[in-house]
Amino acid sequence: MWSIAALCVLPGGEILVLLGMFNNVKLLDQQYQVVSHCYIDAVPIGVAGSREMCKITPSEVALTLGNNDIHLISVTPGQLVAGRTIQLQNKCIGISHHHGDLFITSYTALYKTSLSGKQISKLYEDNSDGWTSKSCWIYVNIITIINNEEFVILLSYFFIFWQPTVGSVFVNIQKTYLP
Repeated sequence: MWSIAALCVLPGGEILVLLGMFNNVKLLDQQYQVVSHCYIDAVPIGVAGSREMCKITPSEVALTLGNNDIHLISVTPGQLVAGRTIQLQNKCIGISHHHGDLFITSYTALYKTSLSGKQISKLYEDNSDGWTSKSCWIYVNIITIINNEEFVILLSYFFIFWQPTVGSVFVNIQKTYLP
């Protein structure tokens, strides 16, 4: 049985699946058959929820394992190849990509980071609890982070679709909000 930590859908319809505690990424074809897999040689930190994956290019993804590293994986037709590792100054538990930059969540902050690993800026921080900034998603030009099951908006004038545990919310943001 698989414990799925993260999913990423590629433009050709293939699906990458990051398995929970195993550091194993599987490539599924459009019929959901495993066609390749790649093991990431790293020590995961934290719970399975601290592992995420995002698409950087149509043929490259970045993933986190809860430590200070971002692991890049290239996708060639029917094959996965482990690429370089980007080391960060902070923990990396959430990751999204937008216009050549990575948006990284640690346990308490959201950072904008270059693909070389250089921290560009700290966009948000909440030290009120040990686990205030877990996940980061980008929809069109919106960046959101989950903060105690609520989201904080960092960019504006777009639509956000957010689905909490019960029901769903469709929000039209009219201004930038930075707490």
